[in-house]
Amino acid sequence: MQEKYNKALTQLKEKGWGIIPSVCENNSCERIRETLRYKKFSLNSNKPQTTLLGLTKFNTNVLACSKDAVDVVIDKNLRELASNFLGKEPILKCIRSYSINNKAPLFTWHADNVNPVTFETDESKGINCILYLEDDLEDRTFWVAENVFHNKERKIAKPTKSEIKTWEDNKKVIKIAANKGDMVIFRQDIYHQHVAVKMNKLDALWFQMIEEGKALNEKIIVDISFIPQDFSVMHYLGSGSSNIGISNPPTKIYQLPLKELFQIGLYCFYMIPSSLFIDTGKKIDKFLYFKLGIDLATPRLFFKKLVHKILNK
Repeated sequence: MQEKYNKALTQLKEKGWGIIPSVCENNSCERIRETLRYKKFSLNSNKPQTTLLGLTKFNTNVLACSKDAVDVVIDKNLRELASNFLGKEPILKCIRSYSINNKAPLFTWHADNVNPVTFETDESKGINCILYLEDDLEDRTFWVAENVFHNKERKIAKPTKSEIKTWEDNKKVIKIAANKGDMVIFRQDIYHQHVAVKMNKLDALWFQMIEEGKALNEKIIVDISFIPQDFSVMHYLGSGSSNIGISNPPTKIYQLPLKELFQIGLYCFYMIPSSLFIDTGKKIDKFLYFKLGIDLATPRLFFKKLVHKILNK
C-alpha cells in the first residue's frame, strides 16, 4: 500500500478521520463532475440521470456512467486500507456524486452508522470517503468532530445543540481544507457535517465501505464494461449479495424546487399542441395502414423530424 494511504490509515485510527492527497487528477475529477449535469425534462434517454432533492443534486448511478468514478472506488490501495481498518474484506454499501448547495444545507451534523431503510443506529463498522471534485480551501465545507462517535445508546444519529457547543468549546470541531482530487476518509460513526456557507455549491463523490454481513447495502448499478475481470472487485461491489432495492436519497416530484416545478408546468403546457398533433397523426397513420393498407412510414418520419426540428429551435 502506498505511503500516503498508510499515513491516512494511521490518521483514521488515531483521530477517526484522515486525508489522502491527490487521489484523482484534474481531468478525472471533471469527468466525474459531468455525472451531475442533466438536461431538463429528458424522457426515456436510457441514461442514468441526476436527480434533485430540493436544491441538492445527486447521481446515485454514478458507477453506471463514469469509469473514472469506478476506478476511484475499486482502487486496490483504498480497499487494502479499508480491509486493514475493518479487519475484514470491505463491501461497498452505497455511492453517489452530489452537489451541496448553500441555500439548502441538507447534510448538517450527523453520523452514518445507520440502517439505510429505518435510519436507526446499527453496530456495523465502516469507512466513508469524500473525493473533492473542486478546491475547498477557504470555505472548508466538511467538518468532523474529532474522536466523537455515535453509538447505539441513542436511536437517532444526530447530536443536540448543547453537544455541538461542547465540541466547539473543547476544540473538537475540525474544518478540513482540501484540494481538488484529494479524498477525506472518516469512520462512519464519527459526527460530521458537509455544508457550504461562502461557496454557492460544492461537487463531490461520496461512498461508504462496510464490513461484510454487518449492515444492509443499497442498490448499486454499475456499467459492467468498467469492471475488470477480478472476483475480489465483483465481491466488493456486492455481486451475489442482497440489497434494499433502492438507493438513498429517494426523490419525488413534490421534493423538486418550486422553480423547477413551475418550469415543468410551463413546458408541459407549451407541448400540448405538438402532442395533440403527433398523437392525431399516429391515429390517422394506424387507420390508413390497418384499414386501407396505406403505409405512410417514410413521410410520417419526415414530418416528425421536421416538427421536432422546429420545436427545438
